[in-house]
Amino acid sequence: MKAAPLAVLCSRNITARYFVQQLARGLNLDDRAATPELEDMVAQKLLRYPRAIFADQANYLNERGLGSVCHLWERARVPVCLAGTKDLYDLFTTSRMTEDVRAQLSSRVACTTCCRS
Repeated sequence: MKAAPLAVLCSRNITARYFVQQLARGLNLDDRAATPELEDMVAQKLLRYPRAIFADQANYLNERGLGSVCHLWERARVPVCLAGTKDLYDLFTTSRMTEDVRAQLSSRVACTTCCRS
């Protein structure tokens, strides 16, 4: 994997659709398709031209956005880095996510935390 990672800076206003659109734009794909189709297009491109995905402030991603991360990892098997605040850790451990989604995420994610006092 020699290409620079796809980087997305998330904000409080990010939606799952906008997250996937940002990835599609980073891969020079048309971002007007429906979200499930965009996920598939991104995954197919990543299969052909692997690049890591880096999401900064990923604590702003909702359950659907995290579901897109799972889908892309499952299809393309590219490294994914989710960087965020302690809220991201809390999202994985204490959120209202369904057990199915939580199991999908926890089987794919390793958490590393660094806390400063």
